[in-house]
Order: sequence, then C-alpha cells, then structure tokens
Amino acid sequence: MIFFDIDNTLIDYNASEKTAFTELMLRKCGISINEEQYEYWHSISKVCFQKFLDKELTFEEQGMKRISDFAHHCGIGTDNGNALQLFREYQSVLPGHWKLFEDVMPALSSLSGIRLGIISNGKSSQQRQKLVITGIDDMFDTKVFSEDAGIAKPAAGIFRYAMKASGESTDDIIYVGDNYETDIVPCIELGIRCFHICRDSTVREHENQIGTLKELAGILTG
Repeated sequence: MIFFDIDNTLIDYNASEKTAFTELMLRKCGISINEEQYEYWHSISKVCFQKFLDKELTFEEQGMKRISDFAHHCGIGTDNGNALQLFREYQSVLPGHWKLFEDVMPALSSLSGIRLGIISNGKSSQQRQKLVITGIDDMFDTKVFSEDAGIAKPAAGIFRYAMKASGESTDDIIYVGDNYETDIVPCIELGIRCFHICRDSTVREHENQIGTLKELAGILTG
C-alpha cells in the first residue's frame, strides 16, 4: 500500500497559498503585497500552524495570529475580530486555488490496482476538502489526518495509526512526502520504505529522493 502526504506532494499548496493571500490582501486591504511581505506571511504561517499541530492553539486561533502578525509587520491596524474575519475569508478563497501538480493524475492512474492512502497533518475537514475539490478523493481507501489521529508527523504514532487503520504492516507500506524531516526521517526510523519528492531540485541529495511522481510510478510498476 502506498501512502501519500497532501500539501506540496499532491497539491501545489505553496502556489495556492500565495495566490489566495495576495488576492485577499488586495481586495480587503488594498495592499499589493511584495515578495518580502509574502515570505513573512509564509514563514509565520508555518510557525502558527505548528502551534495548531502541537495543540497550543485552535485552528482559528492560529489563523488569527497569522493575520495579526502580518498586519503588524505591514503597519496595518487590526483587532481580533477583524483578524478572525480576514482569516475566515482567506479560508473561503483558498479552495478555489487548490490544484494538483501536473504529474499527480498520470502517476496515480498508473498505480491503479495498488491500494493507496493518505497520511497528512492538518485540519481533517480541510484536508478532505482538498481531495474532493481536486477530484482524487475516491482514489484513496485509507485517509489519516493528524486532527483525527491525535498525533502529527513527524511522530511515529501517526504512521502506526495508519497501519492499524489500513490493516497493513511496516513491510507492506510505502510513504511519499515532500518534507524530509517530517515525512522521510520518521519512515526511515520505523523501517518504512519511503520516497522524498523534490520537484524543484536537480541535485540528488540522498537515495530516497525522486524528482516527479512519474519516477515513483516507474520504479514501482517497472
């Protein structure tokens, strides 16, 4: 059975985030954000989202903090009510920009007949929505999200949770993800065969690295 991460593995989340947030700031605040401002948003988003995964903040609390910190960075006045409203509007805009990487559908189609699954950090309803909107939800028969499992990658527990849910053992699963520390390291420690998808890298840094999902399909079906 092959398990996949979602964000930046199947879905180009970075591109959708940038487009959606840029659109929101222009429409609601009249700001055309520059690259430095977007990079700040991207960096604080990762920090705040980790606090959600660590159960230090609720999903909406981490969203409010992201908006408030960004507003302060740009010299925009905002209070908690405005920050929450802006975050909710951002969440409503974001799904319209979710899209699969070009190699996803050909690769998944070539793996037909092999059981496929998902192991993903994040808010369960949002992660499920991504699969539905991009048209790939029915391709996966086991879907494990950190909010449901009560534990997030890179903790080994979420992989064990997925194995129990799927009825598969360590020797019978493969995992594919884009983040070396959260996706690949725990798999190596557990003895799970894994592949690190690095679409933007032309340098092969380790034996687990692949450049496209087509390469994965070739390895597994060739």
